[in-house]
Amino acid sequence: MSWVCYNLFYMSDELPPDFIVQENSDPAELMVGPFYKHVSQNITLMKPRAELGNALGIIHGGMLMTFADFTLCASAIRETGDSDCMTVNLNTNFVDGAPIDAWVRGEATIRKVTGRMVFVDGVLTSGGDTVLTFSGIGRRIRSET
Repeated sequence: MSWVCYNLFYMSDELPPDFIVQENSDPAELMVGPFYKHVSQNITLMKPRAELGNALGIIHGGMLMTFADFTLCASAIRETGDSDCMTVNLNTNFVDGAPIDAWVRGEATIRKVTGRMVFVDGVLTSGGDTVLTFSGIGRRIRSET
């Protein structure tokens, strides 16, 4: 995708194809979302509302951390097929601000899966620019069947 098309997407209100709302989102995620996940990749999206900004007119850092947490767990669930995930550790690094009126994209890489844990690294971008990097550990919660 060209840089121009890439940035036009970020300013659009239209949800791209192959993204769906997370089925079992937490009440807190529903309150600040919706958050979207790709159907076949460890990619997430959010389009923040104005009330999720800070005094500088960019997305509040706590909101970015919430979205990083969602990205970690959505990716861990997709990777393992578990019914849910609980974050036990999340390290974040703020790199740049993200504008309120643009999509934020999360992308996660699963580093290791054990019997009880999933180790994840990820990045949040907006307009092609990195705004936050993260690493974390999710506790696997398996379906009872």
